[in-house]
Amino acid sequence: MQTIALLTDSFRMMVARRMFWVTLGINVLVVLVYGSIGTNDEGLTMLFGLFDIGIPMFANDSPVYDSLMQGIFSGMLVPVWLAWIATILALISTTSVFPDFQEEGAIDVVLSKPISRWKIFFVKYLGSLVFVLLQVAIFCIGVFLVVGMRVGDWNWTILAGIPIVLLFYSYLYSFNTLIGVFTRSSIAALLFTILFWFMLFLVNSAENTLNVFRSQSEISVQQFDQRIAAAETRLERTERPQSLLELGTTSFNDPESLRRRIDSLQEQRASEQKTYEAFSRWHGAIRTSLAVLPKTRETIGLLDRWVRSDLPYTLTEIFEGDAQREFDGVAPSTPGPVTSQIEEDALDLDETEEPISRMEQLESNDQLHREVTDRVQEDYDNRSPWFVIGTSLGFEAVILLIGGWIFVRRDY
Repeated sequence: MQTIALLTDSFRMMVARRMFWVTLGINVLVVLVYGSIGTNDEGLTMLFGLFDIGIPMFANDSPVYDSLMQGIFSGMLVPVWLAWIATILALISTTSVFPDFQEEGAIDVVLSKPISRWKIFFVKYLGSLVFVLLQVAIFCIGVFLVVGMRVGDWNWTILAGIPIVLLFYSYLYSFNTLIGVFTRSSIAALLFTILFWFMLFLVNSAENTLNVFRSQSEISVQQFDQRIAAAETRLERTERPQSLLELGTTSFNDPESLRRRIDSLQEQRASEQKTYEAFSRWHGAIRTSLAVLPKTRETIGLLDRWVRSDLPYTLTEIFEGDAQREFDGVAPSTPGPVTSQIEEDALDLDETEEPISRMEQLESNDQLHREVTDRVQEDYDNRSPWFVIGTSLGFEAVILLIGGWIFVRRDY
């Protein structure tokens, strides 16, 4: 009964605050705007058919429209709205819970009752999370209903956004609670939490950037391996042709030029290998440091991973035009990975041949960008959800134990 009474008191306190209703109203507005994205015979519509956008591939509840709607939720609304804007509003609303509770007169009434201080601490903490739970639940249930009615796909995975966002927020709020208990200042708790959040953002961004550079170097090393193998094969055919056809096609090759070409490629390959190893070491160091920190980005990314796995198109494929090309019956511009598309003759270019055109260079760069993106995304997708959530909750538990110990030992 004491626990229920404390939770009820926390709930009433949250509901009584104006920010609760402001955030709730914005959540409902965002869901309504999201739900206003419709489709007709000509393509997309906005504001419940008030504006026709067109784009025929979205017409008549097509699979691309289904992918767009769910992709917007998991790839844009959750990372941007729930994980940034709504989180800041929630922190502003809940950051004063413990500082205000520790003021003289507020805590004396509770401590006068036969209840453990540890229970008071954790019930207050959980009661504060009710704010986020209610806001996220209303938002995700609204999106679930919109997707179900709009595209006929009652995707229950959408509701996984409720625990995912709640976990994400709890990582930050545990730190906010520690600072609030220690300083008894709402402003200090909010400022230090934002600084902590920014530090996590920098570490995650550094890990992602190094992962991109590492993948680019890995692809480059593989390309050099293919070039060297192709040049060595051509040299062998030039020196020891196995048929009249090979003799005719290789008779104009200069063995010495090919050997110089192989030596040059091996030197470039060795240099690129060192770059790859350097990026791998730095990436490994940053990733190791992340093992003991809450993984805010990866936790939020779990929802997009789960939703994306059930869709025919990803949001990236829609925005980059892959879905449009398939709708038009046009073959993709990048039929396969960079490392599998290099032809032997193209790899063995010497200095006398014409350089590739600007258009070919742009296509090559675009192809490289896509393969790097795919490899980085595959790396994140292969990371265990249990490890991502488990290690983050371990950090949260340590922070809460420290905060609870301060709360329990303090003389009020």
